[in-house]
Amino acid sequence: MLRGVLAVPMDAKAPEDPNANEKREEVGKILKGLNYDENAIKRALDGLEPRTKHKDQIRKILTRLGFDPTSDIAIHWISTIDNYQNVHGRWFHQSLEVDDDFRTKIQLPFDTVVRAIAIALRGHYASLMRRVKALTAMTDRGHAAKLFAREIPRAMQLQWYFFKNLTTGEWLIPLRNEGLLLEPPRFAEEEGEGRYYAEWPAGDYLRRMAAVADETVRKGVMEALCSVAEARHPDILQNGIAILAELPAAEAARLADLAVGWLKRDGRVLHSQAPNDLVRKLAESGEVAATTKVARELFRLWEDNGKIRNQFGEHMYEHYLPLLIGPLIAACGSEFLEVLIDCLRQALTVLGDYSYASFSRTPVSHVNSPPFDLSDMLMSAVRQVAEELVRSRAAPMSKVIGMLAVNKYKIFTRITLHILAEEP
Repeated sequence: MLRGVLAVPMDAKAPEDPNANEKREEVGKILKGLNYDENAIKRALDGLEPRTKHKDQIRKILTRLGFDPTSDIAIHWISTIDNYQNVHGRWFHQSLEVDDDFRTKIQLPFDTVVRAIAIALRGHYASLMRRVKALTAMTDRGHAAKLFAREIPRAMQLQWYFFKNLTTGEWLIPLRNEGLLLEPPRFAEEEGEGRYYAEWPAGDYLRRMAAVADETVRKGVMEALCSVAEARHPDILQNGIAILAELPAAEAARLADLAVGWLKRDGRVLHSQAPNDLVRKLAESGEVAATTKVARELFRLWEDNGKIRNQFGEHMYEHYLPLLIGPLIAACGSEFLEVLIDCLRQALTVLGDYSYASFSRTPVSHVNSPPFDLSDMLMSAVRQVAEELVRSRAAPMSKVIGMLAVNKYKIFTRITLHILAEEP
């Protein structure tokens, strides 16, 4: 693997003929015309590939990295070629556990090579960057994607450089075929809330493609998002919603379940504006079902050690919800009121009837002072939406009162009486 990755950027591989693909296709047609079977044709075409001996490649790579091709590092690396062929050759009457003999002959030389190459590569990123740039300039996107997957390490600088330089939707199918749009491996564990590792550089490319006018390209983006629907990587959970927010509302609405699933699985504090943008876009485009579904999860509350928790950082819930009330009333009407009632009920499940709003002598209609706590803010939001629905005749009084009065907590009794007083 190490040799295969470094062969091209370290100039240790025979250069490819730019017309090689056309020549191979021509040879294949000729052999097929001579009635050779598929296996024979494949062997013949494989034989046309330019080849370099593995040991010669290793020496060239080490030379480019600044090592003497006759050094201990070269000897250890080349010895692995001979060793791996005998890796299962130990007699069964001998122990198969890792012992000192294995460590001395195989493990230590291997570790020495990997450590030395990793250190030496730090100063040779320019070669890898040049190779990445050459791949992005290739017109055969499928072949370029294969080479990228095979040759380029998963170092984030290289991965980001590659995806940042992709500007057309022609790359979508080749990248998907090579698995380059799927969930990446985790390189590190999260260290505190909001830690962001940017380990899914494909997300930046997909976000840009989601905003293009070509419907075919956007369809490819949607298929790529569906392929990571069950992902748990924090970058996908956050970037996936940002990509949805770039799509036209009708297309994003079809993938609302993806947004809900990602929000549920993302255990970090939400620092992104994207979910709020997505809800606003869906609401302003009249996608009622999708708007309600995403908003319900976005503003969901739950209990954690006796405290109310939500998707946002401290006090940001109180910041974002009021900003979305207008668009959500206009789009969803009584469905949005039901979402707010659920949220208030979730808060009171944690607090019980001991919330400030249950006992406050401040009138329910009082809106001049800032909310005392989260339940106080939600009480004001429920009251405001219920008032607007009744005032605008968007929902009959009987329906609004019915939605409020079935709840057992005192806050709902206070809001119900207030709404009745508004329209006696």
